[in-house]
Amino acid sequence: MEFEGETLSANAAKVPLVSGMTVFDAHHGSKALPLLLENDTHAAVLPGEAEFAVSLDAGLPLTIDTGRASFSLRVPSAGSARLTLTVPGERTNVQLNHGIITHRAWLGGNTEIEATLRPGESPTSGGTRGRWWLQ
Repeated sequence: MEFEGETLSANAAKVPLVSGMTVFDAHHGSKALPLLLENDTHAAVLPGEAEFAVSLDAGLPLTIDTGRASFSLRVPSAGSARLTLTVPGERTNVQLNHGIITHRAWLGGNTEIEATLRPGESPTSGGTRGRWWLQ
């Protein structure tokens, strides 16, 4: 999972990244990035007034049903959120709620989608978790 953005404060800023998943490793560029865990949310402390690129190796649970798998991903608070998802299988039926698929392609035996998501909604508004179905 990759995050790109910019901190606008002159001081270091705590940037919430993900919640509801297990993070195995984090990097800021080529350097290891320590994370804070507060209330089920992983956050990074990043330098002020700078662009950043953070990469996370993370896992989240899949729900498996007959001929179908799904997962829920909490979308971070941000000005905008975009998802690129690659799944095995040509022409795999990928669907989502709480977002719009803007591009779909089939490359080398995989299905790839790009989507624009609704960032940072509260759990009570029904939009914090995007749900994807793979069939």
